Amino acid sequence: NDSMPVSDTTAKKPNFPSIFPVVYHNIGLEIPQKYSFICRLCLYEARSFFFVLLFSFIAGCFSGSIDSYLIVKWREVVLSLFILIICPIALLYGQYYPLYCAIREERPNSSLVPFQFFTIFVFFFILIGIPGTGLIGIGYLIVCFRQGKLVNQIFSTLITIWHFLNFVIQFILLFLISPINASAMIMQVH
Repeated sequence: NDSMPVSDTTAKKPNFPSIFPVVYHNIGLEIPQKYSFICRLCLYEARSFFFVLLFSFIAGCFSGSIDSYLIVKWREVVLSLFILIICPIALLYGQYYPLYCAIREERPNSSLVPFQFFTIFVFFFILIGIPGTGLIGIGYLIVCFRQGKLVNQIFSTLITIWHFLNFVIQFILLFLISPINASAMIMQVH
């Protein structure tokens, strides 16, 4: 129906997320231009997070060559697969989509900033990368350089740098989300 308003998404075919679409999503049509950057940054950050966890899962498949009692190959593979499945979905539906809806509907969402602090905490924990948890980060990197092979050192270095960049972007998102949510709350009061 061509006469449908742009903001009415109830009759539009679901297209998000791309793997199992459940909602209609279009940054170009539904988000005001001044907020499209933050929406795109948040979406690309979620995609980056998925790909670094996928890369971590692949690296976990090579963890058998690390001579450390802290790192057990099957445990690393199983835990990293579990993290790969759960964490990106949680990030999309806990951080990105609520932000998208709050901006689209021009309504405040009181959970955005607290969830962003929680996200920063989780990304910090991931960056730490405690060996044996399925996470590759600083701790895992140290073990790899002490007891791993070159392939483990390369994987863990790249993944740790990638996690650090994602962690920094989460801080940037906090500073971008806070004023948007505050201004929406002020507009709703008046």
